Amino acid sequence: MGKTFAIAIGINQYQHFQPLNYAQQDAQALWDLWTQRLGIPSNQCFLLTDSAQAINGQSTYPERETLQNWLDYLSGDGPMADSPLQAGDRLWCFFSGYGVSHSGQDYLMPVDGNPENIETTGISMRWLFTCLQHAPSDRVFVFLDMNRPASLQSGSLLGTHTATLAREMGIPTFLSCQPSEISHETADLRQGIFTQAVLEALRSEQVQTLAELEDYLQKRVPELCDHHLQPIQNPLLVVSPPEKIHQPLLPIPGEVTPASSATVPFPTTLKPAESAIAPKPIAKEPAPQDDSGFWKQLILACFGIAALLVAGVFLTNRTAFTGNPQAPQVATPGDPDPGAAPVATDPGVTAVVPPVEPGDPPLDPEPTAVDPGQSPAPPEASPSPVPVAPATVPTTAPAPARPAAASPTNQELLGRARTALGSNASDYVRAIAIARQIRPGESLYQQAQIDIDRWSQAILDIAEGRARRGQFAAAISAARLVPTDRPAIHRAAQNAIARWEAQGQQQQANQQILSQANQSIRAGNAESYVQAINTARRIPQGQPQYFEAQQRINQWSRNILQLAYAQVSGGSLENAIRIASLVPENTEARTEAQNAIAVWRNRQTQR
Repeated sequence: MGKTFAIAIGINQYQHFQPLNYAQQDAQALWDLWTQRLGIPSNQCFLLTDSAQAINGQSTYPERETLQNWLDYLSGDGPMADSPLQAGDRLWCFFSGYGVSHSGQDYLMPVDGNPENIETTGISMRWLFTCLQHAPSDRVFVFLDMNRPASLQSGSLLGTHTATLAREMGIPTFLSCQPSEISHETADLRQGIFTQAVLEALRSEQVQTLAELEDYLQKRVPELCDHHLQPIQNPLLVVSPPEKIHQPLLPIPGEVTPASSATVPFPTTLKPAESAIAPKPIAKEPAPQDDSGFWKQLILACFGIAALLVAGVFLTNRTAFTGNPQAPQVATPGDPDPGAAPVATDPGVTAVVPPVEPGDPPLDPEPTAVDPGQSPAPPEASPSPVPVAPATVPTTAPAPARPAAASPTNQELLGRARTALGSNASDYVRAIAIARQIRPGESLYQQAQIDIDRWSQAILDIAEGRARRGQFAAAISAARLVPTDRPAIHRAAQNAIARWEAQGQQQQANQQILSQANQSIRAGNAESYVQAINTARRIPQGQPQYFEAQQRINQWSRNILQLAYAQVSGGSLENAIRIASLVPENTEARTEAQNAIAVWRNRQTQR
């Protein structure tokens, strides 16, 4: 069974283009889903974004040379190392960022891409597909969520050349939109719309092949565009030959192996370095200790046994030691006498007494408590000591083993936090709460703080999106969730809340105006519609409910014209002209009303 490899590239902070908002989040979300939800080992998934940490010392900053090096590595087409892919393996290649069409050729723009020199600073699509075509496996899938720079307008359509290359080279490729459309990202989702739909499809566990994913995306992407008030975009799948459309996209059961058992070679041009997304090291057996360590363990074990024997002597002969005439008590294993002195032992001898808590020093045995003339207690009166053979003494673990355990835990916390993200402000609050469990000084603390900053801003972005739709109460509720320990974002949220509270009050007042306008309408009475229109016009442009007021004004103007037409049907041109003349200026029905009046007056003249 083949393995699954994946590379996710997402770029926000371009050096020569206007920054994008959520391309980096797109790549991060896919990487999280691959490693957390689908169980693909992290050393088979490569994340290259503005802030991704190095992988085994190899840079992941998405400049041109770095991107080409990683793609060369995966395809086995460069000098870094042999490709980790083998025949039958699966490779996902995802890109979210700017794409440019120049002189009929498509280019992906790395973080250092320059619009003044596209050919030498961009990554040509022909180079990309040629590189992927050389990969040891033919099960390669490309996903391109390309944004078009507003500063670059060319006669050719971005994506046309890409689709042609994908078809020629037989590499299944998803484009986020048709060449004549634009790919969108939205603050409500904190994602690109195409990427959001891909994530939903993979999480649904109902999509396994290219055909199934295409069906899902063709329905879901336009739905998301409509729901978030964005122009419609329709994803495009290019598959050649056609039978590839039934290839499985995801690992099948039993195909995924834990990261600890995976043996994937990494580039060897740089020394390995610890990284938040580097593969977990393969567990090794502790190195055997020398003879001096063995004798040290054996001596400590003997001290522990001696201490137990002393305790048995004391318990059996309590009367002799204390002078109290009590009947001899038999000490039972597991039921120590409450008055007995603490039993000293070695922390390593766990078969005799409960182990000492880590960090607590072992108690030294008390040699003065032993009576040299006293015989050992009978076996039935003492706790049965467990013979300790040298082979049973555990080997002391290497010192670095304990602190290393914190890293996977914190990585898991970050993974859980990122998985919790959704489209609601409360999802980001939950993610922040999880990330806060990573304490200062621990591994990944700085990355957790970066994520918390980003998620705090996301909460404010969601609030602003609600405010733009006139949902001021919901916007205020979301803004109040911004953490107070992010001063700049919290201050912006408080200012926005004050502004939205005022707008919310104005919205209520304007809603009352619209209610008054509605209440003034009397069925069949044209003058009442005119009165309603005049009332609704008290809501000025720029205030809440203005657009709703304009919609109603236009509807009421059409109602007046309909009443005029009804008079014509009844044979009263005079009344029709009078009513049609009531249609106010600057309404949708005004022009039609004036034309109708001219026609009706002409009829009157002909009579």
